[in-house]
Amino acid sequence: NLQNISREVGLSLDVKQQIQVGSDRLRELSLEASKRGTYRLPSFYVANKLYMGMDRVHFVEKALGNASAKALRLALPDTAAPGRKVKLTFYYDFTSPWSYIANAYISPQDVQPSRVSSSRGDIHEHLHHFGNIPLKPNSNFPVLTLLPLRIAIANDSDDIRKKIYRDISTIEELSTIIKEAGLDLATVQKQMQDQAIKAQLKNNVARAVKAGVFGVPSFQVNSGPVIFGADRMNVVADMICGWNYIPKDTSKL
Repeated sequence: NLQNISREVGLSLDVKQQIQVGSDRLRELSLEASKRGTYRLPSFYVANKLYMGMDRVHFVEKALGNASAKALRLALPDTAAPGRKVKLTFYYDFTSPWSYIANAYISPQDVQPSRVSSSRGDIHEHLHHFGNIPLKPNSNFPVLTLLPLRIAIANDSDDIRKKIYRDISTIEELSTIIKEAGLDLATVQKQMQDQAIKAQLKNNVARAVKAGVFGVPSFQVNSGPVIFGADRMNVVADMICGWNYIPKDTSKL
């Protein structure tokens, strides 16, 4: 019991009394955490700002003064060997602000503004961390992305994907993006109704489900396990560099 444990570590105290003292202090700390908006652990509070999760520790480190802080890398060396080739599968949806961030991180040049919204305050930390990626709120979030996804399949271009990560709430706005990308509007309209394109999108969704994808963005390096979240890009980078990640189910349920 706790009394025996206290003796084993060399403490001489009345455990029952300390539990009562600790109970009052714990209640105070819990109320303070709640007022600050904490809803999961671990959380960190630095300079009137809340950071939640172990995957935000590098943001905490930055807030404490280390401007060069970055997410933990497990692969050493942390760069891919010359000539190493891997296949990266990127599962995304244009309605996801996190997919937007991941897309910009994978190919950061010529990033277009996104107009998606999120109540998650730490999304702005990621935008800043990945190079001050621009993001503007979309009052119509979430948006139906069926047609934009068909366009992306028919026109396999990083440029068109970046342009689609904008306010695509209406057909008119989507038409403007198509023209800005230098595509023929009539051709793209036919593509959106093409049965082969529709079938490909269905196949892509089925492939994602079969792989175990439950949210976007998600990633697969070669035929490895699915990695979920823009805040797991460091793990994806490690796997690209050669780290062999083999998840194990340790649940007792």
